[in-house]
Amino acid sequence: MPNTATALRAMTNGVFSLERGNLREAETFFVRALHLDSKLLQANLYLAKVALRSGDTAKAESHVDHVLVAEPGIAHAYYLKARILARKGERGRALGCLKKAVELSPGFEEAGRLLFLLLKNPGWTLCEIDMPDSWKMAVAANKKGDFKKMHCALLNYAAASGAGPSAELFKAYCMLSHYGKACETLALLASSSEARRGCGLLNIACPWGLEYNLPRLYFMEHARKLEKEKPSPEQKGLMDYLKCTLAMNFHGPAQEAALARLGGLIEKGKGKYDFARYITGWNSLCEGRYDMAAADFRNILLSGYRHLVVQCRLGETLLCKGEIRLGLAQFKSAYSAAPAAEKESVLAWEGEMRLFLKQYPRAVRLLKNNSCLHAACWLGAAYLEMGDFENALIELEKAVAASPDDAEARTWLGEAYRRCGRRSEALRELKLAASLSGGKERNVWVCLNKALLFADSGDTVKMKCNFALAVSAWPEPLSLARKRLDVSGALRGADIVRVTEYTLKMCGGYRRTDKYFLPLILGIVPAGKTAGCEKK
Repeated sequence: MPNTATALRAMTNGVFSLERGNLREAETFFVRALHLDSKLLQANLYLAKVALRSGDTAKAESHVDHVLVAEPGIAHAYYLKARILARKGERGRALGCLKKAVELSPGFEEAGRLLFLLLKNPGWTLCEIDMPDSWKMAVAANKKGDFKKMHCALLNYAAASGAGPSAELFKAYCMLSHYGKACETLALLASSSEARRGCGLLNIACPWGLEYNLPRLYFMEHARKLEKEKPSPEQKGLMDYLKCTLAMNFHGPAQEAALARLGGLIEKGKGKYDFARYITGWNSLCEGRYDMAAADFRNILLSGYRHLVVQCRLGETLLCKGEIRLGLAQFKSAYSAAPAAEKESVLAWEGEMRLFLKQYPRAVRLLKNNSCLHAACWLGAAYLEMGDFENALIELEKAVAASPDDAEARTWLGEAYRRCGRRSEALRELKLAASLSGGKERNVWVCLNKALLFADSGDTVKMKCNFALAVSAWPEPLSLARKRLDVSGALRGADIVRVTEYTLKMCGGYRRTDKYFLPLILGIVPAGKTAGCEKK
């Protein structure tokens, strides 16, 4: 006699194991389920999934074929058969199985998506790779400039995506030049209150690249293709949004025109395109228009987009306005609302803000044992500002090892080496930081640290040169330092040292390249107090 109840419990446990990526354990549960009830066809399909993810196509196919013989009306069996055939390069048979799956289950989203991808990308062979791994492969290919591999990895990502819209899938469709599908996905995200709550607006605001810069020709090619699109009336506004987000990758008049068009889209849409406010809000924040930025971020939240990035951006904006308590309260709200997997990100973000506010012990508590990418950098900076050089070096060296291309981490490490008297190591890290920053405006902190290094070695010419570069790049903090120190007229070597040291001390835990924080940073004197600032 089959023990169906116990078999179903075993299958449920197998599903949990499969979701956690424990393939061996999942297989054990599914085999047990079949042993208890051999007619449990769903367990065969799960075993096929396990085999596919393990790379055993033959084993997967035997499980699927068993189900198709026993019950030829199961849509998911045809879908899995199609994945197996697509992986083997048998496109024609794969397309036939997908059409059958969609015929049996017209709302079968994953089958419909794979059918679309195979039809639109005839040179692509499906690989069974998990979504996170596919995304990492796309990022790695982006970094190397291998666009063919990036394209293939994004196709595998889209094919592995589950049911329902996501900001990542929207981005993948944009980068794959499937603009109509991108608009469909964005429409679903914007129309569903549940989807809006967890929607990652960063991917919606910046859908054309991954973590590394892409060449101008890449964006121009997308612009050329977009101009040829003939959207339906329902998709016209969304297609205009795509064009605006693409234009944001071109500086000057094109970017200004895109911002103006986004403003018109938001106004005419009456809430339909409120996700576009993230771009206009971010632009206002960068330009120092804090009231406008705060209004945009608040409107996004009121529209139901509750993602932590929006709440934290609003927190940053309020801090820049000098509303310290309200700004920090946004990070508490973001932490409360964030899912468990994202709570560390909020703590790390708040830790960076506490670093800017010179609340170093508080920053340490938030950043210590935090696994987020930049947490070690900010933790090391907090230790350094507290005078704990040993822990500062441990954390900053860890940060650079984890993210070698992080200019801010290398700047902090260079400064830490300088403060510890390790001149050659300091110069090495500062040189690398400058090369990663790009442009003199982005390496003011490098220039200030190098000025002090050259002052110590008696190289007055290089000291003055680096100080002059810093002044031309960011005159605001250095001008304020001169004013507070009552240093006027032509600067002597000793004056340059005083002004440089005071500037670094005045800016405390701030070594970012964004200027929008300057009013907040320059309003905090070296003693470490700001009006309305919470106690440490």
